[in-house]
Amino acid sequence: MRGTLMMKRRHSLLIALALVMAASVWAAPNLDQLIAGLGGGDEEARILARQLLPRHGAAAVSRLLPLVTREDANVWFAAMRVLEDIANTVSVPGREAERIETARLIMTLVAPEQPDAIKERGLRLLPLVVSEGFDLGPVAALLGSNPVLREKARAALREMNTTEAAVALGNALPNAEPEFQCALLDALGMMNKPETLPAVLAAIVSPEARVRAAAARALARTGDPQYTAKLFAVYENADDITRFDAGDAIIRLGHATGAQGGHWRETVSLFRAASATFDGLRLKGAALVGLGTYGDETVIPTLLEALDGKDGRQLEPAVLAAFAVLQGPGADHALLDAFSALPRDVQASLLGVFGEKRNALFLPLLTEYAAHEDLVLRDAALAGLAASRLPGAVDPLIRFVETCTEDERPVALDKLRRMAEAFRNAGERDGAGRAFLALYGFADSEESKLDALEGIKQFPIPEAFETIMDAVGGEEFAQLPVGTLAGVAKALLDAGRKDEADKVIEALLPRVNSTAGLREVMSTLGAVGFTPERLGILTSWSLVGPFPWRFDDAFGKTNINEPDVDLKAAYTVGDKTLAWTAHETGEPFGLVNLMDIFGALDDVAAYAFTQAAVPEAVEAVARAGSDDGIKIWINGEAVHENNVDRGNTFDEDQAPVRLRAGLNDILVQVTQVRGGWNFNLRLTTPEGAPLPFEKLTP
Repeated sequence: MRGTLMMKRRHSLLIALALVMAASVWAAPNLDQLIAGLGGGDEEARILARQLLPRHGAAAVSRLLPLVTREDANVWFAAMRVLEDIANTVSVPGREAERIETARLIMTLVAPEQPDAIKERGLRLLPLVVSEGFDLGPVAALLGSNPVLREKARAALREMNTTEAAVALGNALPNAEPEFQCALLDALGMMNKPETLPAVLAAIVSPEARVRAAAARALARTGDPQYTAKLFAVYENADDITRFDAGDAIIRLGHATGAQGGHWRETVSLFRAASATFDGLRLKGAALVGLGTYGDETVIPTLLEALDGKDGRQLEPAVLAAFAVLQGPGADHALLDAFSALPRDVQASLLGVFGEKRNALFLPLLTEYAAHEDLVLRDAALAGLAASRLPGAVDPLIRFVETCTEDERPVALDKLRRMAEAFRNAGERDGAGRAFLALYGFADSEESKLDALEGIKQFPIPEAFETIMDAVGGEEFAQLPVGTLAGVAKALLDAGRKDEADKVIEALLPRVNSTAGLREVMSTLGAVGFTPERLGILTSWSLVGPFPWRFDDAFGKTNINEPDVDLKAAYTVGDKTLAWTAHETGEPFGLVNLMDIFGALDDVAAYAFTQAAVPEAVEAVARAGSDDGIKIWINGEAVHENNVDRGNTFDEDQAPVRLRAGLNDILVQVTQVRGGWNFNLRLTTPEGAPLPFEKLTP
């Protein structure tokens, strides 16, 4: 059954799509036809109308409203969706007149004579189109109706968020029952309009405690410190049910005041008074965190008093959170001064806080406690060092790894590793390089050595180069990814250590046995580390062309007496004489762009000739990319041809060849159907590694 329904829906959508396509070819249905289709019983016609009616904009609204009042859910639901689309369309800047007219028409849905269900539909649409200055009398009237409808009216006015909407909510406050008064005050607080402050202030002295608490929350959003005393009065007169909400309003006022700026004294005074007034641990803790957020060193005594009080143990997390967010050098120095007198467990937690502050001021203390005989304090200090991201924190951690017991070593190495990763993520070159170099020295497995070498490659420091060079030729070096080796070579080149970089490159070259590896190496080193010949790429050519060519002829026609080449020869093509010309490509992958040389032509071919010398006879592979077809001769022997219309993909064609000792002649014919016209060619070993050769200019 479900499959049948899905097939029917797909069928309907296909029909609707066909109708839409037809409408774009022939005359589209007019407004009357679309309204009839939306309100009729034909599902396909309704789908089409749903698609096209929004194009008529505000002109369609009056015709759609009667459909919204229909009992058929398919009809009124579709009409609502169309009206939502239109409402969103007319609400953009520059269409104010249409927006006002649309709002006026939709407002008729909430008229007194309309059934409640229709009023609810209107309330869903109005927030989309109502703007500042619009009369909301019909919606305001619903605030005194049945509980369901008045709540929907309240939510709609809140969403409109205009001055008129806020005033309507404020005017409804005096005559509402307490529960709805609280809901109205919540909306007014979120809207935060100055025009409704008198209504909120009147509610803050309500005989109902819950109404007073709701009014306090609304006032808190203003961030105005002049209301501080009123909110404390609400708290002091609250009952057990509303006391937390009243206290929460004070906390919210403090944060809103502090966030606005310009009221530092009032903000700190509020949180200090709150911490002294509140009984509940949650509220007192929130007040202490507020002190830390906006205070300075002058609030530290208040925070320390909280620790010494009867609830000090329970308030400890809040005090530590306050210490963590305290800002300024004065606060940092005051915390250091207070540290020695604090309880041991607070000291341990505070060492972590000091690390998170990432301030070199705390480094001596963290270093001192990293060697502490108390294991708890020592571990806390080590964790603080690891979290500090301070380059000076590396050495204390290294010393600990060197001196710790075998049981402690895994944890110590983990802290050093975390520090290295933190430096890596922060891009802190010196700290990361020193940490990874130390990890390499402590590594007890090939995997950990490789990880450390990767870090050294990313963040090389002078002290690391000896380690890098000692690793060249070793087993761990052979296992490093090609990209890592290229990065090591680049780091050495950047440090001016070219001879050592060349040594790494020589060890790297046999590993560059894939096109992907070559691209990775080139992206890291480029021409700084390699000449093209070192990667087997041919760049110096003699070129001649263009010659007429047809795809169906492939490579069957001889134009230059190929495969024999005479670079002094000339060739007559029509009324033109073609001669060989020298060309040196500067492209990193040896691309020869024949279109740039011969022009944008179709149905032609050109030839390229070069020579390469190798010290001894060797089996090799010629790897080529071309746009379009290509044929290759090596020492007069055709080794590859591919008659194709394609774009250039580096190394796409591969042909095994044998090079003789000394000079080797290489001839290439490249065909052109249309579009791009180019080629590149390189020589590799059978395993895919670059085949170095001596570059000879023909």
